[in-house]
Amino acid sequence: MRTVGLCASLGAAARLWRGLGGLPGIDLRLLLFGAGMLGRARRAEPADWRLAARLFVTRRLAATRRGLDHPATLAWLHARRPEIGLYASAALCPRPVIDGFARGVLRLHLGLLPEYRGRSAMEWSILEGRPTGVTVYFLDAGIDTGREIVLRREVPIGPGPDLAAAVRRLARREAEFFREALVRLRSPGYRPFEHDGRGRRFYAMSRLFGGVVEEAAAISRASGACT
Repeated sequence: MRTVGLCASLGAAARLWRGLGGLPGIDLRLLLFGAGMLGRARRAEPADWRLAARLFVTRRLAATRRGLDHPATLAWLHARRPEIGLYASAALCPRPVIDGFARGVLRLHLGLLPEYRGRSAMEWSILEGRPTGVTVYFLDAGIDTGREIVLRREVPIGPGPDLAAAVRRLARREAEFFREALVRLRSPGYRPFEHDGRGRRFYAMSRLFGGVVEEAAAISRASGACT
């Protein structure tokens, strides 16, 4: 399965390769993109730079300062006839990019769809006393509205000095969740979870609510509910 990881940072590209590079049946290539890509790359770990150098030599990694929807970037993608995309960026994915993949583009959402769409999904679920988790789904033009959900799993936020750090650590497990989704997608008898449109789109949480959520998360960690 021809797969391209669309990465906004060198760290994300390195994590995808380490987590998915040896997955049977997956022909993985990586694309670093965006005007800020080089600045973010300078802050990458030395081990990530060494890995990137090896991947450049073997043409498994390419980089461009252009956006994904630039004609030159789209031409690079189309030349590889990709089947699956793995979107490792917080920005919206342009529709021409999504349309360039035969099967579609997968994205990790830090929240359980369809109930919690949009921003601060983890925080809103904690505020409402609901389970936290992750979803891997095929993108469409909307905000977390893709109809085909490949992976939906409850995951505790885990320990950390604060909630934001715990959520960031969970986000860094993106390769693990993408790998699980790809294995499930290619398994015999695969059936997606349906995005039936229920739930709401949430927005960035205010500091007032954020303080309440932080306190609730701290209590959960102290009681061992988040491991």
